[in-house]
Amino acid sequence: GVSRKTFYELYPTKEAVFLDAYQTLGALLTKLGLGTASQQHPTSLDHVRDSTRKLLETMGANGSATQMFYLEALGAGPRVRARRNEAIDEFVDAVAPGFRELRAHLDPELPALSRRLCHLIVAASIELITEFLADHDPSQLPDLTDDLTEIIRAIAIPNHPITNTTAAHRED
Repeated sequence: GVSRKTFYELYPTKEAVFLDAYQTLGALLTKLGLGTASQQHPTSLDHVRDSTRKLLETMGANGSATQMFYLEALGAGPRVRARRNEAIDEFVDAVAPGFRELRAHLDPELPALSRRLCHLIVAASIELITEFLADHDPSQLPDLTDDLTEIIRAIAIPNHPITNTTAAHRED
């Protein structure tokens, strides 16, 4: 929403925009209550679904930034790709305690959830969101709530039954 001249007065390159934009990740995580000491961890699939919807609604309300992060960042150069990977790691670190607590609460017989499995939840979610954004407006991201909830369920608490909401969206 700014002129090209103003844009280049603020940012000498498109890469600089991406790198600056990634600095807002911490603020977004805090706004969503992720990665904070007072964070309330999910203890049910309903809580997971609600938290996932809240995140997707926030992303949808910030459509341009969301499209930039998911669709444009990979082609913006090696420094941006490296910063993107750092941002993903920061997000994994923010959500991992909640995923671990969810498993401990709902399926205590399973071993503690590894960071690698937490990363796989995030990576699978990123791919699903990226595919979705290629054909949909970001405001429609909340439509992925049940699919992302199912990814979390399948990896974090695989022995927990599939809910009716999630089962309705399965195609197998």
